[in-house]
Amino acid sequence: MKYTLNLKPQAFSCIAIAVLASLSANATEKHVEVINVFGDYSQLSLDQIAQSATIITTNQLNQRGASHLEGVLNLAPNVNFSSGASRGKYIQIRGIGERSQFSEPLNSSVGLVIDGMDVSGLGGMATLLDTQQVEVLRGPQATVFGTSGLAGVINIVSNAPTEEPSGSFAISRATQDTLDVSAAYGLTFENGLGLRGAIKQTTSDGFVENSYLDRDDTNNLDELSARLAATYDINAAMTLSGQVIHVNTDNGYDAFSLDNDNVSRSDEPGVDTIDATAVGVNLVNTTDWGQWRMQTSHTQSDTVYGYDEDWTFVGFHPWEYASTDYYLRNRDSQALELQARSQANSHLQWVAGALYKQAEDNLTREYTYADSDFTSLYQPTSSAVYGQITLPITLAAQTVSVEAGLRIEQHQIDYQD
Repeated sequence: MKYTLNLKPQAFSCIAIAVLASLSANATEKHVEVINVFGDYSQLSLDQIAQSATIITTNQLNQRGASHLEGVLNLAPNVNFSSGASRGKYIQIRGIGERSQFSEPLNSSVGLVIDGMDVSGLGGMATLLDTQQVEVLRGPQATVFGTSGLAGVINIVSNAPTEEPSGSFAISRATQDTLDVSAAYGLTFENGLGLRGAIKQTTSDGFVENSYLDRDDTNNLDELSARLAATYDINAAMTLSGQVIHVNTDNGYDAFSLDNDNVSRSDEPGVDTIDATAVGVNLVNTTDWGQWRMQTSHTQSDTVYGYDEDWTFVGFHPWEYASTDYYLRNRDSQALELQARSQANSHLQWVAGALYKQAEDNLTREYTYADSDFTSLYQPTSSAVYGQITLPITLAAQTVSVEAGLRIEQHQIDYQD
């Protein structure tokens, strides 16, 4: 069967007002670290942005020893996640979001963006490789991210190439044979070419023991992620940048326990794997009136998610049944965005742009009691135009910033099974 769904253009608008109190001129000046929010068009500092946001910095990531996004989400209020897999990949913000995915297509209510590339629905890619900061934007983000930001957005920003050579190396060891090794290094050459590479490997046997198979690694982690970023100054006004991110995980999934004691009895433990590559290219040109930018990205992923549906082994109970349920997905997505914005020091700040993106999601479900494998093809396409203005108004000793945004987005969804 084939279905086509067309959605008429919808307009989303929001007006936010932020009041920024100025400091007394006689106050003693102190150095205060400024944290900018990159997931907002205004790119203001955290204390100036007119929305609910939590920024998780590099220091916090290091203190937590987090190897995946699931390890730091509890630092943000009103944010939860559910697992049902080897990792907590399904995020809810203020009670809105996803809890799982099986045979039905998933239209994410919480967006996941890594370095400007929308990878919503691929939570396994959030391995926090060489991460500068994690931005948790709560509440609708329609102007910037469209329908993917219905409940909010998780924006992961990686470290960019630096003018001076810089790098890092970290290794950690923990119980359950857990080992996490990561390294990163970047530099800029005299010709204006900047490079930064990073790689990370995480392995662990997990906390589940399989008493039937006499194994302690059926719910294991085996994750490899790598990233290469480059920037090049074509001339004084134009900069070209790009990056490639590759994530390969071969995790087990054997978490069902009859007594809720982290001891499983399955004879066919499941898996939760992902093999994904994301490529992004960004061209920025600075002019007398401001700046224009073109960004394109492509993401390709293969995922396998499956489990032992009966939880036990053959012979466990006289009224038994034995079955497994596996979901194999292949996903390709592309996006192209054109954007123009005012100069950073302009009194009236404005941003305008257009976006086009499409995706193709192929699913094969292999279920023991199905007459044949279930297959489906899901093809969403969307196009949008947007704009935002920010006008600061000075009243006495305070500055009031009035911000208004508008986005018109059209969707077409084709589905067949």
